[in-house]
Amino acid sequence: MKKQPKKQKEFTRFIPSLVKEQLDKLEYKRKDDLYCIIDLIYRKQVNYKTELQKIYGYVELPNSVIKKLVADSNSITAGLNFLVENKIIDVNPHYYVGVFSKSYKINPELLSKKVVVTITDKNINKRIELLEKENRKFFEKRLEFSKTNYFNTFKIDYKAAYEYIYNEAVTSIKLLVINNKIGLNESEIKDIIDCKGRWKSNRGRLLMFGKELHNILHRFTTQHFKILCINNGYLYFKRNDTNGRLDTNLTNLPTGLRQFLISDEKLFNIDIKNSQPYFLYCLLKVENAIPADELEKYGKLVVDGVFYEYLADQYKEFSGKFKTRKDMKGFLFKIFFSKTGSFPKIKEFFGHLFPNIMNYINENNAENNAVIANKLSTIESTTIISVILPALGELGVKPFTIHDSFVCKESEIQTIIDVFQQKTQSMFGITPSLHVKTLVEDSNDSTEIEDDVIAIWDDEFLAELNGVA
Repeated sequence: MKKQPKKQKEFTRFIPSLVKEQLDKLEYKRKDDLYCIIDLIYRKQVNYKTELQKIYGYVELPNSVIKKLVADSNSITAGLNFLVENKIIDVNPHYYVGVFSKSYKINPELLSKKVVVTITDKNINKRIELLEKENRKFFEKRLEFSKTNYFNTFKIDYKAAYEYIYNEAVTSIKLLVINNKIGLNESEIKDIIDCKGRWKSNRGRLLMFGKELHNILHRFTTQHFKILCINNGYLYFKRNDTNGRLDTNLTNLPTGLRQFLISDEKLFNIDIKNSQPYFLYCLLKVENAIPADELEKYGKLVVDGVFYEYLADQYKEFSGKFKTRKDMKGFLFKIFFSKTGSFPKIKEFFGHLFPNIMNYINENNAENNAVIANKLSTIESTTIISVILPALGELGVKPFTIHDSFVCKESEIQTIIDVFQQKTQSMFGITPSLHVKTLVEDSNDSTEIEDDVIAIWDDEFLAELNGVA
């Protein structure tokens, strides 16, 4: 009997339901190209790092990126032009040839929950398969155990996670309705998300008061895409070339959604109290950069886990204004990562307390305000990824990492704490305090600034920090 050829795997992409409805009405020979372009916009949005990116939604789509799926340049140009001409995607009007590339987003009027489409084009499916294999390659043998564990076990309760983001969107729209005194009940608000009933006219009523509805729907659709990728096995695990961190679906998952990760044991998050101040302390110590008495004062506050509280108390004396712990954390990131001339009052306050540390930061950031950011991310990733994670692997412990924290099972907590303390003591002569919380507690903790806003540094984030002095 003749052996049947192996059937090629067909992959899926995710696009908004309203976009699918529009495309179903339109004639286009290569619709799989269009599905891939739209899906790529959302894959790029998953890596948003700043609030401005999250609000405005534009992403660059260089031909080199699209070519990994749609190899023909003419097909790429035709697909983009077709989507723009039919008002399915928008082009950022603020681009300049040779300065800023064109960037795209889904037409806000078409924001809606995702639907799954199957790619039938054989060549595109071959390329997706190659990309999937490429995503699973990892060239650091000491972390192979961690990569293998991640791809085998990283899963999410999709139904519960979707209900969570859906209810968040309903609550946000409800608040918008109340604030603007618009007569919509909960059923009509849900219809706005589900594109049912009089959703179009009711969206129009809300948009008369600004673009906040689009922001809510944009956030909902992007988060829906993230959980769809995890649920459908589109995982990635790579070492960031710039800062050495591990970038995964988990590191880009909003804190509120971590509680829906699936495991055979209750999951916990172990993170460092005063994390970035601690790694600055380590950096200052390694470089022998400031006088010992000031470093000791700074280090004790950081290691005791009371640094932000201390700053809040001192700021009250300095300015007469009350600030929360979260406020002071925001201040500190402006001190660490902004241009030397930005936020002068805040830096004057910090310099009053720690003059040599403030001088060190200003000197390093004088020409490029990414210097301290890159130094801190490097020393953090070396500590967590290059030293502690392999040491845990030798003991058979395989946590997931979120930059400076570990997501682990309850049975692994003490081992991680012991190894963490041993390694940081050995490397820096001092070990920081640690938080241990369940993922549910961590998800419900509103005192922290989102990690994907303040802990993944790039030019856009640093530019945003300098936006208001």
